[in-house]
Formats: sequence, structure tokens, C-alpha cells
Amino acid sequence: MIARSITNPVQQASALTRVAEALAGAGQHQQAEVVARSITNRVQQASALARVAEALAKAGQRQQAVAVARSIIDPVRQADALSYVAEALAKTGQREQAARVAGQAEVIARSITNPVRQADALSYVAEALAKTGQQEQAARVARQAEVISRTITDANLEANALARVAEALAMAGRPQQAVTVARSISDPVREAAALARVAEALVKAGQHQQAEVVARSITNRVQQASALTRFAEALARAGQHQQAVAVARSIPDPDLQTSVLARVAEALARAGQQQSVAVARSITDPDRRADALTHVAEVLVWARQNPQTEKAQQTDAMTKVAEALARVGQHAQAEAVVRCIADPDRQAAALRQVAGALAMVGRHTQAEAMARSIADPDTQAAVLAWVQALAMAGEDQQAARVAGQAEAVARSIAELDQQVDALTHVAETLSRAGDTHSACRVAAAICLAGRWTTATTSVLLLDPSAFAVLARSLDNRWRMQLSR
Repeated sequence: MIARSITNPVQQASALTRVAEALAGAGQHQQAEVVARSITNRVQQASALARVAEALAKAGQRQQAVAVARSIIDPVRQADALSYVAEALAKTGQREQAARVAGQAEVIARSITNPVRQADALSYVAEALAKTGQQEQAARVARQAEVISRTITDANLEANALARVAEALAMAGRPQQAVTVARSISDPVREAAALARVAEALVKAGQHQQAEVVARSITNRVQQASALTRFAEALARAGQHQQAVAVARSIPDPDLQTSVLARVAEALARAGQQQSVAVARSITDPDRRADALTHVAEVLVWARQNPQTEKAQQTDAMTKVAEALARVGQHAQAEAVVRCIADPDRQAAALRQVAGALAMVGRHTQAEAMARSIADPDTQAAVLAWVQALAMAGEDQQAARVAGQAEAVARSIAELDQQVDALTHVAETLSRAGDTHSACRVAAAICLAGRWTTATTSVLLLDPSAFAVLARSLDNRWRMQLSR
């Protein structure tokens, strides 16, 4: 194993801890436990075993999870590990078993003699009890942790301990008590940090309105912005996307607002929300906007095989990301995102949008190349026509060339109905772009193919003045055919 080849003992222990955690996360529990127990550093071994125990609990192996947690020698870390197991069991719906394990963690925590470590362990136990639905018991344990915290003589350590207590009280459904504990911290910076943690805990507990009140009650503007940052991120993680965006936009500091908007955009992308693109695009700084769009794209690409996300919704979001990336000059990334769309029809539709976005910002060569990469000739012809229409605003020669290519591709389709459909797309696009003469020429060709109503109706509806032009085009074509 590569981790064992590291000679520095601290670095090796850290590497082995990560290996154990990765194995546990991948479901390789037995191997993860073996690796964790091979770590010689007691602190890191305990940390790795705690993660293994948590993974076992999530996998439904409660007895083995408890056994691994209880094998940890250090009582603080054993109590923490049992708390993790209780939380994991609660998340999988095993509330009764979770409450029992949390009770075991409480017994271990009470045996700790160091007040700093005991207060910390009891706060973890209180949170675990809250997550198992034992609100009353959670509040009781949190208040005991508060009593112990106030015996700590070091002001900084006491502030840290009280912040943990405040967070636990919020999780236990005691928001007023939580705020009171946080405000009892004498250092204003640490008080604000504690209130931020209370707000975050309230979001986790589903009390969003109260969480915002707490965050906005912080008087220091910098600390309030920091609290609102954590609040917005917590809202995004909890699925409250609209509120998360609103809170992010309310942050006065532009740098902080940009950072939070980027994180909210990522959270929206993970949920398959199309709004992720709009949020990322709303960032005013060009470089940071491009970074945010790239992160959103990465999330969507990673999630494209996730069965929990609606495919159509996800594809729409990926298309919008690719389109936005194209507009900010990230052409290769835009195409890479589109190519990750598995469904051929949806990929072609996405390529159309991205090609259009490129054409609209004057990148006609790249737009044309992307259009020509579409395999379906009907769609390719339609997209080339659209690119031509967008190019007409500034580059007449290139527009005419692309229009000719679109028509040529359409005419190359062997099946008559499909050829007519493709030529109709070309004619309609030319008509919308104001090139009535070219539109009528293509429509006339469709008429000669025997599909009178297919093209003439759409072209004439778009531009009633085209009737005379269409009539002349048909007359010229019939004359040409009669002269042969």
C-alpha cells in the first residue's frame, strides 16, 4: 500500500486514516477496520475507527458499529464515536436503537474527568440525542454541558465549549436558551461565531425563520456577513434554494456575496435545479462567474448518472450551463458538458443552444463547427440555418456561406419527408432573420417536391409580404423545368 511507504509517521498515520475512511465509505468495512487498527497513532486510530463505526451503522450493521466504537480506548473519542453511530442509525430510521446507543455515549461522557473534554463530549451526545428525537433528554444533557463549561478557567476554551453548548441547545429545540448561552460569551468575535453556529443548527432543525432572526441579530457587520454566509449555505444544503439565494444577495460585502452565491449555485446544481445556472451567471466578476459556472458544470456532469435526479431536468440544467460557459468564452468546457448528455436527441438540442450562444457573441466559426458536429442531418441543417441567421447581423459573407451549407445538408437527406422537414427549418429560420428572398427560394424547392402547405404556410405566416417573392420563385423554377 502506498500509504505505508510514507516514512514520516505523522504523515503515514494521516494517509492511512484517509484510506480507512475511503474504504468505509465504499462499503469495504472489514478492510477499513483492519487499516484503521494498523494506525499506531492513538488519536488518528480513534478518528479512523469512529468513521468506520459510522459507516457500519449507515450500512445497517448496528452491533458491529457499536463494537468498533466501544473498542476505542480514549473515552472522549469513544463517546464521540458512539454519538456518530447514534446519528447514523437515526438517519436510517432506527430511532429506538439510536436512542440506546446515544444513552451509552452519555454514560461514557459522564466518566470523563477533564472539564473541557467532558463538556465537548456531552455536547456531541446532546446533538445525537436531538437527532434521535429525544429532545427533552438532549436539552438536559446540553444544560449539564453548560454547567461544566462554566467551570473552565481558560476564557478561550470556555467560549469554544459554550458555543458547542449553544449549538446543541438549538438542535434540541431550545432556540432562546441557545441564544442566551451564545450571548453570554464575553468576546464579541466568539459570541458572533457562536450565534452563527446557532443559526446553522436551527436551519438543520428546520427552524429557518428563527435562524435568520438570530443571524441578523449580530451587530458587527463583518460577523453578521459571516453568519449569513453560513446560514445561506445551510439553507442550500437543506433544500431551501430560493431563500438561500435571497439571503446570499442580502450580504453587503461583494466578495462574500460572490462566494456565497457560488456555493448556493453548487448546491442547486446538486439538486438538479436549473436555477443553479442563473445564480452562477448573476455573479458580476467575470473570472469568478466563469469559475462558478465551471463548478456547476462539474457537479452536473458528476450527477448525470444519479437515478435520483430527473433526467430531463438535469439535461436542461446542463444545457443552460454549457450555454452560459460558451458566452463567457469557455468553449471547450461548454462542449465537454454537452457531450456528457447521453440521450442523442437531447445532446443535439443542447448543441443547438450552445451553437446559438456562440453565434450570438460573434464566435461564428466555433458555432458552425459545433453545428456540423451534430450527427442527425435534419437537426444539423436546422442548426446551421439558425447560426446563419444569427451571423447575418454582422458578417454577410459568412452568413450566406453558412446558409448555403445548411441548405446543402438538408438536400443531402435521402428520405423525402425528413428532407422536407429540414428544408422547412431552413426556410423558417431565414424568414425569421429577414432574408425573405432566400426563405422563399428554399420554400419554392419544397413546393416543387410536392409539399405545398409544409413550407408556404410557415413562411407566409412569418412574413406575409413574402407571397409575391414566393410566387416569383415558383414561376422561375417552373420556367427552368419547362425549358429542359
